[in-house]
Amino acid sequence: MPRLHPCGRSVSSKSASESASESASFVGSTKLNSSISCCSATLLLLVLTIGTVAVPSVHAFEGEQWRNPSTNSLSCMPLSWMSLSWMSLSWMSLSFDEDSAEDPAEEKVDPPTFDSDEGKKSFIEGQEQFEQLAWRAAGRSFAVARKASADSRSRKLIQAWEKACKGGKSLDRATEDLQKGAYRKAWGAVATLRKKYGETPLATAIDALEEKVYPELFLDLATFEETPIEVEEAARKALPKDRSRITRDPERIFEGKGALEWRSGGGQGFAGLSFGRLPIATIEDVVMEDYRWIRFSIFNEDDNFGKFTLFFGTEAISPNQAWAGAGGVAGLLRRNCYYHHFTLKKPGWNHFRIDLTKQLSMNESLEWSDLLSLYLLTVPPSHPKQITIDAVKLEKQ
Repeated sequence: MPRLHPCGRSVSSKSASESASESASFVGSTKLNSSISCCSATLLLLVLTIGTVAVPSVHAFEGEQWRNPSTNSLSCMPLSWMSLSWMSLSWMSLSFDEDSAEDPAEEKVDPPTFDSDEGKKSFIEGQEQFEQLAWRAAGRSFAVARKASADSRSRKLIQAWEKACKGGKSLDRATEDLQKGAYRKAWGAVATLRKKYGETPLATAIDALEEKVYPELFLDLATFEETPIEVEEAARKALPKDRSRITRDPERIFEGKGALEWRSGGGQGFAGLSFGRLPIATIEDVVMEDYRWIRFSIFNEDDNFGKFTLFFGTEAISPNQAWAGAGGVAGLLRRNCYYHHFTLKKPGWNHFRIDLTKQLSMNESLEWSDLLSLYLLTVPPSHPKQITIDAVKLEKQ
């Protein structure tokens, strides 16, 4: 998962042809098929007999669809368990056992070939050491195996393993930061690891670490996936059907597999001026005081400036809500809301991080608990404009 935020969201089940087409469109995608060798399973069983190390529980929001809300059950697992389970990816399924069962739906990577049995033995030893998090030893074994590789394809495969070993220590430190509650530091490490090692066998380990850190820092408000998350459900039902649609075009998606296209302005108006309102999320059950920023990304289709307002209103989102009512323009004019004006200043992606404590215009008679909904508004002077919005989320301090 796309990108400032290196996360990607998991994908809903689709047809094989559709999934293949979408996967081919995402540049730099490192999604690999998960399978674990018999060797991995044996090692996992052995590690589970060793003493445990406490791991902070992950308090994922109940409505999140792509992060597992049951991760609290991992609050007392062996430290090595996390990393071992991370290694169950297609790189680890390189197997020299011709009799091993294969899932025909999975894309398999042919194992490297060698000029000698010694090279093959070193490669297998390297994989075992990699699973045991013995990064330096694994690197040495892969170096021996690379020198005995039979062709350039095999050398490239082994070089990827060697490169992954170089990131192992950084992964260990990031995991320790997670366990200590240094979530911001761990998040920074995730971004660095993905940039350097996102296309190596360390990729799935990075994905798993990311899924642990993410809910400690962020709360998704709108992901625009096929199935909306809980706080997005009412907004999805209230979207203006003639002016908005969920897109699966990867060039218009910043994060995950979906984004929302909206043709703003040019609709209902007052005194010849255009207004527009797009429901985003319900915040009634969100403890907004726990968060410092709101983040979102907007793709601007042209080079014309676009003026918009982020609007936190006092009325619940409803499909039959009047566009000029208390949840819309009237609420803004009466300042019965919290709001922030912003401008799209360039074509392409515009990324926003709004400080909820410093940048919002607030009605002092209101508390966050009085506000129930989040909208995007267009107010005069604004012209009809098509934008795509994605990855709306809250961020903690």
